[in-house]
Amino acid sequence: SWWPPDVDVGRFWGLGSGLASHGGGLGCFLALWLFWWRNGRQIGAGFTRYLDAVMVSSVWVYPFVRLGNFMNSEIWGRPTDGPLGVIFDRRGFTEPRHPVQLYEAGLYFAELAFAVWLQSRYARKLRSGVVFLTLLLTHFSLRFFAEFFKESQGVDEGWSLNMGHWLSLPIVSVCAFLLLGTKRFSILAPLTADEEAENACSYGLTVNTGEASEPEAVASDSGDSGDERSPSVGDPATDGPPRPRKKKKKKP
Repeated sequence: SWWPPDVDVGRFWGLGSGLASHGGGLGCFLALWLFWWRNGRQIGAGFTRYLDAVMVSSVWVYPFVRLGNFMNSEIWGRPTDGPLGVIFDRRGFTEPRHPVQLYEAGLYFAELAFAVWLQSRYARKLRSGVVFLTLLLTHFSLRFFAEFFKESQGVDEGWSLNMGHWLSLPIVSVCAFLLLGTKRFSILAPLTADEEAENACSYGLTVNTGEASEPEAVASDSGDSGDERSPSVGDPATDGPPRPRKKKKKKP
């Protein structure tokens, strides 16, 4: 059978077990959608704009979560003979194991640097929602790699992939398809004029449409009309300083 025999689908929805951070992510997604429905939709803001902003903020949390897991001896790795092995005696282990929490923390700090660079350099040049999908793809790709060092969980011991792999694969696949296989979130096709205008409006940029601004247009119209104003007599701005009058000589 293609499905591991020891995995019970019902445990995904059991209280205190199941999707873990994946379930928390779904809860945040739903809460954000409700907030957008009541607030952002009223002002014409797209939901994907909210996703981009929240995702860039969320990546600051990931590495510190894994550092906390390491301090609490949670999510330990597989046994190892390497120099990086750590003995988690609080959990009753006597053999060194991979400190996979530190591995992931390092990967997520790199993801954080990538998110800051992506937001500052390319967010204004990408379609709304692309930043969210790119960072989501990056995060679960890194997590997929880190899962190889974790203790097998949720599947049969004979499987080379554990539950973290199986939960990451669909997310990576969907994000890659949306970024490379659709026009709405494509990172390959150039932006249309409407999309550039939307980005400019969202980020407070000025779009050069080739039309003169209102003050320039007024000045241009007044200059072309031929109605020139004659300078007033005695105006210091036009005449300069007053000239002294010459005294007339009296005839004898």
